[in-house]
Amino acid sequence: STNNNNINNNGAIPFFKIDLESIQEVQRNNTGQVVYTVVQLNNQLPIIISTNQTSEYRYYETLINLANGAKVTLEIYQFITRHTINFAGQKLFYQPATVKLSVTVQNWPFLTVNNSLDLILASSSSSSSSSS
Repeated sequence: STNNNNINNNGAIPFFKIDLESIQEVQRNNTGQVVYTVVQLNNQLPIIISTNQTSEYRYYETLINLANGAKVTLEIYQFITRHTINFAGQKLFYQPATVKLSVTVQNWPFLTVNNSLDLILASSSSSSSSSS
């Protein structure tokens, strides 16, 4: 039998929370120094677009509209049972309580075309099944 530390003693899948705390626009200049602009999301309330629960997973989709005109969408799956997904020609196996996160950033006003974004996330989980 497989021992999954993500399942609590009574067999319940723990609830979780993922927060997008900030987005950093990163520029590596010619000296190798990292220069970045930070957009803190402490006061941004996400808009819940969709929630769903099936016998296989819990699904959450949220949207954050930023002051700079960008939109960030978070899609979160938390698997309740073992699950297999085909991605890029490979089979990915997810155990119960595994969390899969997809982040889409739209309309980000990059300072230069060679910059990239770093997303700073925070997560926690709770064994209480009474959360929603």
